[in-house]
Amino acid sequence: MKNIIKEQIINEYNNNNYNYEDKKIKYDKFKNLYSKDSISSLEGKELLYRFFAPKKFFETKRSLYKSLIYNLEFVYKEFGSLRGVSSYKFDLHFSEKNNSWITSSKEKVSEEKAIEITTIIRDSLVKWFDLIENTSFRTIEDYENFKNLKNYNFSLLEKWWVLKYLHILYPEKFSCFYTKSNLDKILDKMEIKKGENNFIKNGQLALIANELEIHNVFLNDILLKLNLFTETKKKKKSKTKLKDEIENIKQDFVSENEKGENLIIYGTPGCGKSYYVDNVLTKNYSNKIRTTFYQDYSNTDFVGQILPIVEKERVSYEFNPGPFTLALEMAILNPNERVALIIEELNRGNASSIFGDIFQLLDRDDKGKSIYPIVNTHIIKYLNKNNNYELKEIRIPSNLSIFATMNTSDQNVFTLDTAFKRRWKYKKIINEFKQDHKFKDLYVPGADITWKDLVVLINNYMVENTDNFNNEDKQIGIYFINPKGMRSKIEIKSSDEEIEEFAYKFLEYLWSDVAKFQREKWFDPTIKTLDHLVQKYKEKGLEVFNKNVIERE
Repeated sequence: MKNIIKEQIINEYNNNNYNYEDKKIKYDKFKNLYSKDSISSLEGKELLYRFFAPKKFFETKRSLYKSLIYNLEFVYKEFGSLRGVSSYKFDLHFSEKNNSWITSSKEKVSEEKAIEITTIIRDSLVKWFDLIENTSFRTIEDYENFKNLKNYNFSLLEKWWVLKYLHILYPEKFSCFYTKSNLDKILDKMEIKKGENNFIKNGQLALIANELEIHNVFLNDILLKLNLFTETKKKKKSKTKLKDEIENIKQDFVSENEKGENLIIYGTPGCGKSYYVDNVLTKNYSNKIRTTFYQDYSNTDFVGQILPIVEKERVSYEFNPGPFTLALEMAILNPNERVALIIEELNRGNASSIFGDIFQLLDRDDKGKSIYPIVNTHIIKYLNKNNNYELKEIRIPSNLSIFATMNTSDQNVFTLDTAFKRRWKYKKIINEFKQDHKFKDLYVPGADITWKDLVVLINNYMVENTDNFNNEDKQIGIYFINPKGMRSKIEIKSSDEEIEEFAYKFLEYLWSDVAKFQREKWFDPTIKTLDHLVQKYKEKGLEVFNKNVIERE
């Protein structure tokens, strides 16, 4: 650490009356509610609301406690800030707008599922607390070795809110800085080689406080008071790739290691597009935002909109960021980490209209950032206000990729215009069974045929009998159905419920979409309705098809 900074910190501490007793009272109050012993016995709804209850809950119910995440973000501000991004920075929160529990990946979940998620988080934290209490953390190696423990959910310890939680419970072992940008900035200024992740960087600052014999909370106060890490003068532009024109952000929006792209993944329904995005394209991404387009989806849903906020009798209006703005903010906050904005069903909505002025940003240079910036005042004001930026325009940073999925059978719902399509790369998921397909050799409910053989026969018939109403775009995907109810052996009998569930899923698609205008080519001509088709399938299996459709050797 630079001696001049060390001297400034010590002088500030010695020349002021820093009273730890006042801080200790607040630490103890928090521990009474959220220590290991306090949360270990909580179950069900009580556990969920103790951790993630919305503000509305403890205001209207006059609860004796505020939720953990509310306390961390708004009540215990003096122990380090969690400001920035949105409620999605927490693993779970309740959205009053959607009237639903929502995960950090923007997935809506039931209260039952929310309780299950919270239980997993609590159990992981309790295990960590046991280990922390039995670890001295006197050297950087202690933090590194702790991080390398196996069979523990280490990714949880990288979260901002969890790091702050650890500090308040164990204030001598963890510092009051939690975000990557702040940790990096402080360690760089002190000319200390940074650890490989936020947990270790946080530990590095805790070790500095111990070395100087200053409580972590006071080191936080002193660094902020001395303003050591805020640029007071404008620096000349450097010749490096990343220019520090403003605090906390790389002004040219370029990451040293990542080259973002706009990629559309398309194919037949059920061919595995979403699986490919999650398990191949973004397998190693820690930062993902997902949304789904639909016919009424709008630009304000995608970018964000100004909504009224009612607090007691006062009404204010705030910009509520949409998925694009959240992904953009996440990418700017973490300039050297990969961020993915995932759009499911791209052509189920009017994509050009939904993107609006964001459309201009889709043109990227060879580094992966937007060639042409735009001035979207709502986004700019939101980013500047929440993160102390000084942005005057925005671009898509090179570490932000946009991955969209699209069913070829839905391409006529909203046609993508040429100008829009030109700005994307394309990847078609080949609809073919591979050796690692998990249920290709299982027998489908109600028929003595494997899933693979049935799909191949149906798809071959489509290709060989293509016309204006029947073409390869409507082929059955290899993951089109859930394998629930399939049998490992032909001798096993399917239940009526299993047969009916399979029939309504599989046959409904063929009846209502693929063969809508030529059912006589596909099915027994005596069948006139979908219900009749399902009933006949339950009785006769594959005999509901015309013989030329299901021709087996």
